[in-house]
Amino acid sequence: MGPKKPAYFDLGTVALLKETLDDAWASLRPEQRAGMSRTLLAERILKSAALGERDRERLLDAALMLPCVSGEIEHVSGAVLSPSMIFRTVTDD
Repeated sequence: MGPKKPAYFDLGTVALLKETLDDAWASLRPEQRAGMSRTLLAERILKSAALGERDRERLLDAALMLPCVSGEIEHVSGAVLSPSMIFRTVTDD
């Protein structure tokens, strides 16, 4: 398997990603920030953007998803979603 091709983003997309990261961080309560890093949020946003996502709300949701022991995904708001629900959310337009 060869090296991954790097993702390139135009200036408008970079601005969107930065604003989304800032919004994601601001939406966390202090106790959530203690267990989360901006770097992790940024990685999640970048991974979603590298797959082509440009919708601000979907990028924000991608940043704020937390894996659960059950294999389901928990949003920092407390909502729990199954992996199939996440797949539909990411792939549906």
